[in-house]
Amino acid sequence: MSFIPAYLRSLRWFLHPEAKRFRLYFLIALIELPITVQLPRLIGVIADQLSRGEGEQTSFLLNITGCFLLIVISYTLMNLLCRTQGLFGIFIRRRALSRLYRHTLAQRRVFFDEFSDGEILTRASSDVDNLQEAMGYGLICVVDATLYPATIFISLAMTVGIGLAATIVLPIVPVIFLGFLMNRFWDRSFHAQQEAYENLSDEVLEGIQGIRVVRAYHVEARKNTQFAEAVIDLRKKKFIYRIWAVCFWPFCSMLLLISYIALFLIGLPMMNQGLLSVGQMTSALFYIASLQWPAVCLSDALLVAKKALESMNRIDEVLNYKDPEIEGDTKALTEGIHRLRFRDFHFSYPRHLSEIERKQHSEENRQTTTVERLQTNCSKEAEAAFALEGINFELRTGQTIAVVGPVGSGKSTLLQQLLRLYPMDNEGIEINGEAIQHFEPNSLRSHIAYVPQNSFLFSDSIQNNIFFSDGLRFGDEEVRPEQQKRLEEVFTIADLEEDLEQFPDSYRTQTGERGISLSGGQKQRISLARALYKQGAELLILDDCLSAVDGSTEARILEQLKQINEGRLMMVAAHRFSAVLNADEILVLDHGRIVDRGRHAELADRPGWYQDQCKIQGLL
Repeated sequence: MSFIPAYLRSLRWFLHPEAKRFRLYFLIALIELPITVQLPRLIGVIADQLSRGEGEQTSFLLNITGCFLLIVISYTLMNLLCRTQGLFGIFIRRRALSRLYRHTLAQRRVFFDEFSDGEILTRASSDVDNLQEAMGYGLICVVDATLYPATIFISLAMTVGIGLAATIVLPIVPVIFLGFLMNRFWDRSFHAQQEAYENLSDEVLEGIQGIRVVRAYHVEARKNTQFAEAVIDLRKKKFIYRIWAVCFWPFCSMLLLISYIALFLIGLPMMNQGLLSVGQMTSALFYIASLQWPAVCLSDALLVAKKALESMNRIDEVLNYKDPEIEGDTKALTEGIHRLRFRDFHFSYPRHLSEIERKQHSEENRQTTTVERLQTNCSKEAEAAFALEGINFELRTGQTIAVVGPVGSGKSTLLQQLLRLYPMDNEGIEINGEAIQHFEPNSLRSHIAYVPQNSFLFSDSIQNNIFFSDGLRFGDEEVRPEQQKRLEEVFTIADLEEDLEQFPDSYRTQTGERGISLSGGQKQRISLARALYKQGAELLILDDCLSAVDGSTEARILEQLKQINEGRLMMVAAHRFSAVLNADEILVLDHGRIVDRGRHAELADRPGWYQDQCKIQGLL
């Protein structure tokens, strides 16, 4: 049972703050157990009095009253213990979920490449449930499987003698050895069960998120089949895991039957010889019956503790996750962003991406796998492996740089480097003359307003989605005049004024889950308004965020953005060149490299990919 100390060590973060409550719990248990085991002894005394015909004496009535009081006190203390251990379960669930939530929100993109949605959800649901069970029902099992049988054995030995007591309790020993033998089996089967939970979670999430595509292609039957297969797989693995636990209880009952047989074989001759009274025999029978619950608790304690230890290890995989990049000493970015420079910047995606992700990124961005290949870059294979390579440009306050290129050329990858979503291979990005790695990531992001390519809206009101960028949330409270004025300004810039008249509750209109009640263009413009509302953001990053709006709306938005760009740095990625006509410099990417650069007029006059696209888009 060496896993129990390991389990306790893994829960020090919870056990230490709750030390006082745990001491109180065990104090109540130490009071309740001796009281509970006195009941069989008192019943034995009453049986002796009845056998001697002393049923009407005062002592008999006192013993009957004592039995009643013992039952009431024992029930009260047991109820108090159950409520206390229930609170422990609630406390550990709340703290474990809080730790997981805070840790997950603080991670960069590389973390979510390591853990799938299903893995995170399973750890935050099934594994946390196992911890709650361990601190709830499991805590009772541990107490009743250790202190309770020890107290019963002492009381039994005082009643019938230590020799007979040891003989009666001896059949319980195989239960302990069986628990040791089953440990390794429980480990393997529980791990397989949790993996099946993760697969089922992934299947459910994929089906819900892709329900429109599933229905559009009329493949509901296939998705139902896949879901059923995942459920059947989980059911099989849970069955294999639980079958031994189900068999354990009858095994314990069979061993207790041996204890009863031993008591009768040895106790009856002793009664005939006058060495054992009727009351002692009756007390012994009650004590043996009382041993059935500790035997069951022993098996359940082993199961619960093993599940909790495995779950804690799985949760620790998330909580102890280390970013591949060594951050070193970082500082807050206090003076804002005034100058941005890419100096011979190279980037390759982390090595630990799964093969499917690696293939996808390779098709889109021609990624690499290792930093060593970057350092020994002397072959064409190594050169072609980088997602970004040899990037050089500079951006100052009031300027706009646009990034264009074919699909998969690395536009989004380039913009996301400024958010520190992935570890970097070199110090090729400078903020105000210092390497970007010198700044604390969250402090850096507080100076950046980012509009992603795929707009995401929370299931909340439109105004709360916009206020989100400044960490604000308004329910029934009134918005202050200065906030309302700024809200109206960003709505004007994002060309949402006409849409606002169509929304049933104006700014308080609910967007639905993931903005399902809005059109694609409305979602993009609300995401843009959210970025513009953010205070203290000197760098505005627009990642093809106007692809779902029509040309005239795009032109109005770009004109508004041009007017407010005097105090900002702006980077824009786009497929539609009408969004980059007024940029101070346009970078043309291909396979992660800058293959051409200049203003729109210059690039449109030079033969090449940009000129060809201008002809296709009707700009020439």
